[in-house]
Amino acid sequence: MLVGPYKIFILLFSQETSDGVQKPFSSITSSLAPVSGQGHEITIHERTYNLGHLGGESEPFKITGTSNHDSDYLPGSIANNTEPSTPGIGMVDNSEPVTTSDVSKSNPKFDMNAPQRKAHRTIPRSFQKGAKYLLQLFWPLDPTETLYEQAMESYQKYQLSNNLQALQAALANFESALNARRAADAEHPQLAVTLINYASALWARYETTGRPDADLRQVIDYHEEALKIWNKLVPRPRGYPIVLTNLGNAYFEAYCSDRNGTIFQKAISTYKAVREDETFSAQIHKTALARMGITLCMRCYLEKTDDRLDEGIEYLEEALRFASASSTSDEKLRALCLANLANACEVRFQMFGQAEYLTKAIDYGYSAREFPQTSQNERISCMYNLSRLLWTRYQNTGHIKDLIDAEKITKEAWEVVESGEMRAKIASLLQEIQTQH
Repeated sequence: MLVGPYKIFILLFSQETSDGVQKPFSSITSSLAPVSGQGHEITIHERTYNLGHLGGESEPFKITGTSNHDSDYLPGSIANNTEPSTPGIGMVDNSEPVTTSDVSKSNPKFDMNAPQRKAHRTIPRSFQKGAKYLLQLFWPLDPTETLYEQAMESYQKYQLSNNLQALQAALANFESALNARRAADAEHPQLAVTLINYASALWARYETTGRPDADLRQVIDYHEEALKIWNKLVPRPRGYPIVLTNLGNAYFEAYCSDRNGTIFQKAISTYKAVREDETFSAQIHKTALARMGITLCMRCYLEKTDDRLDEGIEYLEEALRFASASSTSDEKLRALCLANLANACEVRFQMFGQAEYLTKAIDYGYSAREFPQTSQNERISCMYNLSRLLWTRYQNTGHIKDLIDAEKITKEAWEVVESGEMRAKIASLLQEIQTQH
């Protein structure tokens, strides 16, 4: 899902408003994002993976991630919200470095673009302009900056219009800017942020062109390279935990694609690194915990094993308790946990046939369906999955209320879905239900 500022260079002059708020000259963020097919499915940020099925009729199974944009990343959109995306990579801005402890204290929503208040007087705008002119006179502008700014502008246009020509222009300019910055005599101070933002644009192409493995591999490589640079910085850039989480999400995406055990371990290790860093906020820790739970449950689903399935469910439940606490009230994390707990409990039911887990899956499904933080597509998926679960319980118990509710919710989903594969699946389920009612 993909996201906050990262260190670029120390700004010699900053923009400052009359209320004493200091802002970087340029700020732009983004988040990364999620394949559908027959059989059970897993969705992350509006993205569905074809997973086959656990037995019996081929039905969709989804693990869902909430996002700050309908096309979030794992990488994806330009937005001012910088929460970690569900599989995620994202845009960063050119802000000064801030310690990660600042995120814990003052930035519970991970808004890496929020202006930082300074305890000094306002600098007159005329003085700012003069200082900027003198700076450019003695220190010429970075020759790579034009390419980089053109790339960011093109990517913004793509995000606003979904114009693929704008995306291709952004990618071409990012490629040129990256090559130029790599060619610098010393490591370019904006190399890391260029790598991350280029990766976000690559993720957008990955989403819209059939998800080629080459783009995903490049997304991972660029984030790994950026983190190597940031690992040398003290203090680390404020967006560090977000990018680290997003790398874990990208590993998760790759694992879902090729079932590679090494990539699975990389995803788990990355989330574990986030959880064990005491400088990160509790929200970041619990988000990583939820991601780890999703990854463990996904592995059980894909590889038809119960190894660490209960552990994955426990992680999701712990993250849900945190998100639901009155002192936290993290609505997006709560929505993420509810949808994925419904799926994880369904996996356990299908493996062991325990009726209590089917009931738990249905209970979580009801909560996820009503949750206001989910997008329209996610709500449709929740309704469809809940209808399937109710239909399954009716077939096992014969309780007429489950049949009535399944039909009602399926019709509700049918009325809001517009077209595509999901509409066909809902129509098929509704027809099946109505043959019994």
